[in-house]
Amino acid sequence: ETNMSGYQIQRKLDNETDFSDRAFVNTLAPGGNSNSQLSYQNVDANSYTDTSYYRLKIVATDNTFT
Repeated sequence: ETNMSGYQIQRKLDNETDFSDRAFVNTLAPGGNSNSQLSYQNVDANSYTDTSYYRLKIVATDNTFT
């Protein structure tokens, strides 16, 4: 990770048209930078029984994202 702030977790249910923000997970990298493997997890208390889609928005320390 380089200049990382964290990861915005977004979700879209099968019956929705747009993704929405669900959670933000801060980087575990000291100062936002790491050459080591880091592990992250997040639990979504989603009771929807059909398909749920997830994506990550990768947020840098300058608030730009990919």
